[in-house]
Parts: sequence; structure tokens; C-alpha cells
Amino acid sequence: MKEVYQADNTVDAQLLCNWLQQAGINASVEGGYLQGGIGELQAIGIVRVVVEDADFYAARDVVEHWDALQQSQHGQDSDQRELREKRVARLGRRFMAQFFKIAVFIAAALMAIVWLRR
Repeated sequence: MKEVYQADNTVDAQLLCNWLQQAGINASVEGGYLQGGIGELQAIGIVRVVVEDADFYAARDVVEHWDALQQSQHGQDSDQRELREKRVARLGRRFMAQFFKIAVFIAAALMAIVWLRR
């Protein structure tokens, strides 16, 4: 068995293992149960996906495709985060404009009340 991927966590390893199995490659996750024994420390390099020696190069192609999809997904996430931040900023500006209008109206009303009481 050869290591084809070193995962950050058990979930990623299992997802990739399922992808490999759907491609007809016999794959398994090793070290998935060890992650719980680490405790608060970051477990790096413990969880890995392994395949049969004969399937190694076919598995590498699937892993490269998997990595490309993961990177494009992270790019989309950052684009969506940027759009969300712009919307929040725009809503904040609208809120401040409305707040300013209301504050001016209240100040004018109070000034009118004070002037009428004289």
C-alpha cells in the first residue's frame, strides 16, 4: 500500500477515499482513529489515504483533480466572503444615513419645542 494523500482531518480523508472508490480504486484511510487521541494539539500527518501499489498513478490523477476542486472552492468562498463584506458595508452606510436623517429631524423638533416655549 502506498500513501497517496495526507489529509488535515478524517473527514477530508474519508471524502477522498470515497472519490477514489467511486473511480474503481481500492483505497482506505489510515490513522483516522488516532486523531481523537491527540487531544488539543493539532494532528498533522497522522491521517492519510493509501491505495494499492498498482493503483498509485491512477489515484494520483484523482487526487490532483480533488486538489484542483478544493482550491477552486476556496477561491469561490473568498469571492463570496468579499461580496458579503461589501454588502454589509453598503448596508452600514445606508443605516448611518438613515440614522443621521432621524437625528437631524429629532434635533430640529427639539429646537422647535424650545423656541415655542419662550
